[in-house]
Parts: sequence; structure tokens; C-alpha cells
Amino acid sequence: MKNQEKSAVSWLMEFAAPHKSGYIASVICAVIGVAFSIVPYFLVGRMIIHLIRNDRELSYYTLLCLILAGIWLLRYVFHGISASLSHKATFSVISEVRVRLTKKLTRLPMGYVLDTPSGTMKNIVAERADSIETSLAHIVPEMTANILISIATIIFLFVLDWRMALAALITIPVGLGCYMGMMVGYEPRF
Repeated sequence: MKNQEKSAVSWLMEFAAPHKSGYIASVICAVIGVAFSIVPYFLVGRMIIHLIRNDRELSYYTLLCLILAGIWLLRYVFHGISASLSHKATFSVISEVRVRLTKKLTRLPMGYVLDTPSGTMKNIVAERADSIETSLAHIVPEMTANILISIATIIFLFVLDWRMALAALITIPVGLGCYMGMMVGYEPRF
């Protein structure tokens, strides 16, 4: 059997594996942060229900506003913790990648090193290693949290009322259709 080359994702997973706990903690904090960003909508819904019932007790609305502010603050606190954890893990990964690259540089044939401009080597060790920062530090925790909370919200909608859930989900194909229509003839116009 032939040796198969590793994909970029498998290389990233190999480098990130020692820092898995940092990424897991980051994802958990991101999920909590995203969940806190949804809770205010439920509280505003409660406010609207009380307004419709003609409740005029100012202390109730003041309390709800204070709770809303606290929850919104917690959302940013958890987002900050998540970003801090994912960046700490990611910069460790980038550091390890650079160490491996510089060790590999010492094993390259001298002819290759002499024929390759120093800027090319610097570009590989510095900029290309840095390019994984966005994927690992931002996309991993934020995308995971947003997908999980979206799935939880859809499940919650189906539990409340399956017709309301289907009505909410119809926006996805409609949006995709609008986007595809917008892209027709895009290149010539661009």
C-alpha cells in the first residue's frame, strides 16, 4: 500500500492535539457565551407579554433590564475567556510549528538553501505559520458554538411547535435561492 500524503487538516489536528483541552474549554466557553446572547430575546419576550397585559409596574421592567444587562455582560465575558483560551492554545501550536520548521531547515540540502531566497524561507516560517491562527483561534470555537446553539434552537422550536420550526427553517432555502439569483452574471458585472 502506498503512503498517502496528509491533508492540511490532518497536519493541523496533529499539531493541535497536545492542546486539545484548551480548545475544548474554549468551545465550552464559546457555547455558554452564545447561549447568553440568546437569553435576552426570551426576556424581551416576557417584557412584551407583560406590556400586552398592560402591566405597568416599573420595578418589574427595571429588574428585567438589569438582568438583561448582566446576561449581555456575561456573554462578552465568556466570549473573552473563549478567545483567550483558543489564542493561548493556537500560539503554542504556531510556536511548535515554527520550531519544527526551523529544525527541518537544518536538514535541508545546502544547495537548496543557497538557491532559495531568504525571504522565501522567512515567508514560510513566519507568515505561513501565522496563517493558521484564524482557523484555530477563531473558527474552531466560534463556528462550533454557533452551530451547536443553532441546532439547540431548532430543536427547541420543534418542541414548541413543529409548524413554527418549519416556518423558521424555510428562510434557509429562500435565502440560498436569493443568493444564487444574486450571483447569476456576477463575474461579467464585477
